[in-house]
Formats: sequence, C-alpha cells, structure tokens
Amino acid sequence: MPASNKGKSQSIQLGNYLISKPQAIKENTLVTKVGRISYKGFFEGNPVKVYECHSKKHAEFVQKITNAPESKMYFPHTYGVYNNFIVSEWVSGSIIKPKKFARNANCVKQLKDFIKSLHSFEAESHYGFDYFEDYIDPRFKRCCDTSGLDGFYKRIKEDYLLLKTAHNTSALSHPDITPANIVVTPDGKIKLIDNELLSSSHLPFFDYFNVIHGFGVSLKKNAELWFDLFSPVRPYLTPEYEDALMSLWIMRITGSYFVDGRFDKVLKLAEASYGDLKSNLRMWDILTTVCQK
Repeated sequence: MPASNKGKSQSIQLGNYLISKPQAIKENTLVTKVGRISYKGFFEGNPVKVYECHSKKHAEFVQKITNAPESKMYFPHTYGVYNNFIVSEWVSGSIIKPKKFARNANCVKQLKDFIKSLHSFEAESHYGFDYFEDYIDPRFKRCCDTSGLDGFYKRIKEDYLLLKTAHNTSALSHPDITPANIVVTPDGKIKLIDNELLSSSHLPFFDYFNVIHGFGVSLKKNAELWFDLFSPVRPYLTPEYEDALMSLWIMRITGSYFVDGRFDKVLKLAEASYGDLKSNLRMWDILTTVCQK
C-alpha cells in the first residue's frame, strides 16, 4: 500500500481510492483477531473503514452482498474493492450493551429478519471464502496436529460431515454476529459491521452460536423474544445431531484457545465427553432454552 507524506498529511492510494488520515482502529494494531488488516480513514471527505478479505474474489462477493438492494439496509455501504481490500462506509451509531439489546423487541426483530434474509439466499458458488472450510477447520487441524490430537480431530470431523450431509445447502453466513459488531444508528436501525468473514457456508449454525456466545445469559433471560430467531436450529436438536452441533462449537473454541496458547484448555476439551461438555458449556444450556416450545 504506497503512502505519501506531505508535512503532517498522510494518505494511502488503493487503486482509485485515496485514503487520507489512515489510522489503526484499535490502538497499536492493524490486524484483527482473525489475522486480517483493518484501519480507518477518509475517502472523498467521508469516514471509511478499510479491511482485508480472504481474496479478491471474496472482496468482490462482500461488495455484492453488502450493496444488494435486499440486504444493504443491514450493512455499511461498500465504496469499492482494491485487490482483496474493501473500502467501506464508517457507520455512526451506538453499540448497545448485551443486556439492553436482548430485551429490546425492535432490535431482536431486526436481527431475526437479518439472519432470515441472509440464510434464505442459497449460495451456489464458493465466492472465494467459506468460514468453516477455509478458517475453522484448518485452524482446528493445525491445533490438533501441534498437540498430538489426531484422534480428537477425526472424531470431531466425522460429526461435521454428518451435519454437512444433513444441511447440504450452501447459504450466506456472517458469521461474527456479536453485540460488538451490531451498531444501532440514531434512527434505531441495526447495521452489521466487521464483515470480513461474510461468506458462503454449508453450516450457518455458527451465526446462531455466535449470537449465543455474545449475548450470553441475557439472551436466556429474554428467551421468549428470541424463540423465532432460533427456529431453524430446533430440527437439529435431536439425539442424531446434538453431538454434531456441539462439535461445531468445540472446533471454534478449541481453535481460539490454541491461538491464545491455552494448551490446558485444548487438552481439557479433547478429553471431555459430549455429556460433560453439554453440562459445562453455558452455550448449550442457553441454546436449548431459547429453542424450547
């Protein structure tokens, strides 16, 4: 990314997009938790966010989805793409605390409508990035290879293949729907930010799991508001698929523990039975609560 310096003025030229006053969004880092570059600046006087996608094909896909008439109400406007970088509108608004969001019927309804709209789009093509195939699974395998847990990897991967067979339609997935990534604009509309993981996937279950992970017990306490949002998950809460659903989340959190160097946590998960995991993981308790009739 060539930069120009003129006195105190700084800018970055990304193809046709001149980004002025670039700076890190989080202090002292340009890299997100999933290893992608992300920073803010100005384009033609408008505040923007520049973030890195998996590939140019993936960036073009993100632009197509975020600017589509049926979904643009939920996303910041994408000005354009340069290689695998997105130049996106910087959204003004508030991040509502999980407890307050969870009991706000209007916000919950908007989130439900967003997820329903997103998952109803069948993605026939790979679009350059699949959250599970290109991120979760490789990270989990790397963890197991490093930790000598080949049997653990094979057991969990078999569960994934079971779910993939049952849920064999590729759909759109965010899949980082947490309170920190939902901005509520001054007119009360929600906007989803941090969209560098937006992808096609056979397993959009991660969208629901990340909602549970982010909103926690505040979601459980307001379960009646969230019941309809989780309706697509209920058919999979059967003895045939329950362990497989749990395995998806095991892969997700095991990988997170691994990159943090928490080998103790990794080994504890590898040694635990499904019954112990369901008893000890708060996520499963909340999932079954919000899915009850």
